[in-house]
Amino acid sequence: LTMYCYAKLGIQLTHYARTQYDEGKHVKKSALMPGDLVFFGPNVEGIHHVGIYIGDGQMIDSNTTGVLVRQVATSTFVGGGLPVTIVS
Repeated sequence: LTMYCYAKLGIQLTHYARTQYDEGKHVKKSALMPGDLVFFGPNVEGIHHVGIYIGDGQMIDSNTTGVLVRQVATSTFVGGGLPVTIVS
């Protein structure tokens, strides 16, 4: 979902949540803005999922290909980031 949405904006993301976290600019939870990526896992080293923050502690995500996009709380958040790789 994140790769698809950001590609529509001309921003290329890598395939894996952890590499998206490593390649982006990190932001604190208190500084998240709608459109920022939010990352999940047991800790930063174990990041295994990413969603798109939409504000008010909520994000959109899709667990797997073919699953409907859903809106959920960011309660298990372990990191936030803003992609910085721009496709020209």
